[in-house]
Amino acid sequence: IEELMGRKPVVNLAPSVPPPAEVAALVNALWAQWKAGDLDKAYELFGAEYRARVPLLSFLQQAQSVIAKIGVPVSWAIMQSREIGPSTLGIGVDVRGSSALLQTIQIFRKTGETWVLLDSQFRMAAPGPGAAPARPMSRPELQPDLKPSLGPSVPVPAPAAGPGAP
Repeated sequence: IEELMGRKPVVNLAPSVPPPAEVAALVNALWAQWKAGDLDKAYELFGAEYRARVPLLSFLQQAQSVIAKIGVPVSWAIMQSREIGPSTLGIGVDVRGSSALLQTIQIFRKTGETWVLLDSQFRMAAPGPGAAPARPMSRPELQPDLKPSLGPSVPVPAPAAGPGAP
């Protein structure tokens, strides 16, 4: 069991492709709006499907949470671009805030001749080599203590005093 848990799954990644200029421009516009503090305008850059699913208030709360973790975005770079479906791209963007790095995955779909921003997922960058993990890895107890307890589980009452007891 330990060996199986220690194995990493085999992941076949699609080859990286250069993002279309329209997608790169949309990524840049989105993070420029965040940097400027115009989160309403950043929200408007998402497609209608996203805005129907995620209300503006929820987006603003998520944006405030991101800013609280990394500070104001100061720079960003597209790190990878992969085709994840027909006319659909997954774009990995590293966003450097004033206090931390954030990695995002943004999903774009081509509708007609236009690329539309469908979604964006945010996560803090993994710590560098030699850094302690943010939280310990959870492992199941593979060798539980099965030794019986030597004490009684229910208290034994004292013997009742019989006829001749003082």
